[in-house]
Amino acid sequence: MAITFEDMAGTAQNYRREIRMPDMRNIVVPRMTSPEKSKAYAPELVPKLVKLLTKPLTDEEKIGGVLSEEKHPRIAVRGNWDICQEYFQGDVYWTSLFYRNPPSFLTTGAPVVLPTEEKVEWMLTGTSHKPGEIMGPLPVPADQKEFTVETVAINAAMAGCKPEYMPVVLAAAEMMATPAKTRVASRLGGAHTLLGVVSGPIGAELLMGTEQFSGVGYRANHSMRQAMALVGRNAIGHWGVRGEGTGGFFAEDIEHSPWAPLGADVGFKPDENVFALCVANAPNERWISPAWYRAHGNFLEKLVDELGNLGNSLACTVIIHPSVANDLADKGMSKEDVRNFLWENTTETMGHYRDRTWYGIMSSLQRREGPFNRSDIFDLPDDAVVHTYKNPEMIQIIVAGIPMEFGYVAGGPMWLPSELMTSIDKWR
Repeated sequence: MAITFEDMAGTAQNYRREIRMPDMRNIVVPRMTSPEKSKAYAPELVPKLVKLLTKPLTDEEKIGGVLSEEKHPRIAVRGNWDICQEYFQGDVYWTSLFYRNPPSFLTTGAPVVLPTEEKVEWMLTGTSHKPGEIMGPLPVPADQKEFTVETVAINAAMAGCKPEYMPVVLAAAEMMATPAKTRVASRLGGAHTLLGVVSGPIGAELLMGTEQFSGVGYRANHSMRQAMALVGRNAIGHWGVRGEGTGGFFAEDIEHSPWAPLGADVGFKPDENVFALCVANAPNERWISPAWYRAHGNFLEKLVDELGNLGNSLACTVIIHPSVANDLADKGMSKEDVRNFLWENTTETMGHYRDRTWYGIMSSLQRREGPFNRSDIFDLPDDAVVHTYKNPEMIQIIVAGIPMEFGYVAGGPMWLPSELMTSIDKWR
């Protein structure tokens, strides 16, 4: 059974559908704002828990089977350009694929490129894959609709993409349709945003910016970022419906990097084009000013301090400007050396760890089986010293950034393991 805060009831219901248990017994509780209120509410909550956990299942609850997917007709609007554009900006509530909202929820609320038949056919020339090819995992999660290459092309057209962007957008859609464990945090009601990172020669081919992480100012970055948001909204559902679902989209600066590209870190070929989907926690960003590096030179030492102050971080990604990366390389440091240095020197006491704001959530994740499991540390005394991150692999390094930003640390579960990366080339 589930216990749900009242302000998260909608998100919780979506998740129960996702795990194929929409009728799971559920208790909705008020959001607690203090330990005193939690303790006062406990005597009221416990009897409810006992009752629902011990009450025999009803005949309805015993019904099994597979949740059927609701089929939706294709949306087609006829009229001149202004009439069609006004449809997307309409203020009449209706039920779309995922929401009961205005049609503007099919977009970010701003005017879009209208996805005419001709525009979508033009977009599909950017890939050799057939329009009807099904994207995403099989079976499709209960709350996700089956979508195709053409669906992605429609959303890419709306976002202002060019056909040559399609392999990247398709790779992004593939990763966004991964199982719930890699995407639930960025869904409606989640506190995280998505970050798309392109690694490989295709970044230069598409004239992608490597220095503006948000993607603003570069057509390729910005339109593919917008396409990712629209695919999440219209094909997958419950992702960033107010536009907050994608926090950035940029290319790794492989041309000026002294080290192997991001994809090669996890087994892709050095010259292979790779897309990485990152779930980022924006409030835990950290910056290191260029003045510090120029004055002191101890970039990594300063970075250690920042990595230790990310709050709820289980893993992190460090973005290092090419000039700094080359300086470190000139001193004989490989990317692996940098990662190991940061890991070895980022430590804390268990008392400090237990005092973190998000300790409850972090420890629950680290007690489970999986890449974050650290069950060996929880019985240690408060004065025991532990590594902030489980192992060096929990620290990823990307070479990118504008000259005025030598170092950037993004915290939270901003981690780029191989299962969140895919080949762009296979979508050509």
